[in-house]
Amino acid sequence: MRPARRPAPELRPPTSRRRTGARRSLRTTLVLAAGTAIAALSLTAAPATAAPGPTAIATVQQEQPTARSAPGAESGTVAPANAPTVIGGTQLHSTAGPCPVAMNVYGAGGTPHGLIHGACGHPVGTTQWFADSALTVPVGSSTTASPFPTTPYTLVQYNGNGSYPPHLATPTGTIRVGSPVALPVGAGICKAGPTSGLTCGTVQAHNQTVAFPQGTLPGVSRASLCPETGDTGRMLVAANTGRVVGLIVGGAGNCTSGGITFYLPIQPILAQYGVVPFI
Repeated sequence: MRPARRPAPELRPPTSRRRTGARRSLRTTLVLAAGTAIAALSLTAAPATAAPGPTAIATVQQEQPTARSAPGAESGTVAPANAPTVIGGTQLHSTAGPCPVAMNVYGAGGTPHGLIHGACGHPVGTTQWFADSALTVPVGSSTTASPFPTTPYTLVQYNGNGSYPPHLATPTGTIRVGSPVALPVGAGICKAGPTSGLTCGTVQAHNQTVAFPQGTLPGVSRASLCPETGDTGRMLVAANTGRVVGLIVGGAGNCTSGGITFYLPIQPILAQYGVVPFI
């Protein structure tokens, strides 16, 4: 199905937001929430300028998600698909825990897939995804050859029994995905999270290296966005335009005390898989 094009409402930064003190040393706790996995990371952030080299980050702990049994998947029978609609921000479920779809992307012939964080699902092998927490409405599957951060993101192959429009969820409704853009340092950037709601800030730096419990991830960008649980794995968009910018991989601090958000730019991801963000 080809979704109707609708003009995307502007995402405007809130009129009042907390300054994060970008030019002073910031020591906080990094919360990495992919599904139910939460990682605490102690770090020292560099000043808010473009960095030619990586930022050193260390000392980590991670709480592992609780595995579940899928009634249908284990017995070999599942309930008939109820034609779920999946958009960017939709929460999928698996025996490895829940995970948000960052956004839908489309391959040759308009075949839809869901872009998700690499820590979602089983570390290696195939993960079956469902539309409901009871794991009765199958949506599709993802396969990874190596765990995160070696595989920082992956695609869900939808089973074709639902609708997959090129939209993103926001606190006030949905917007149509805009064309991808690489934002320079200082540009406005926004996210919509289940806990933090709509928050906006500015791009602070590119080409950072972030240390996760499983290893380090290079090529990461940093923004002055306060993070909250549930933000990781969601899509960032350019302020005022709704153009997609990058996949959130983690953040430091929170929206009470202030913090920062790390993301992977979207354009290299799309190029790697040969997909586009809308049809």
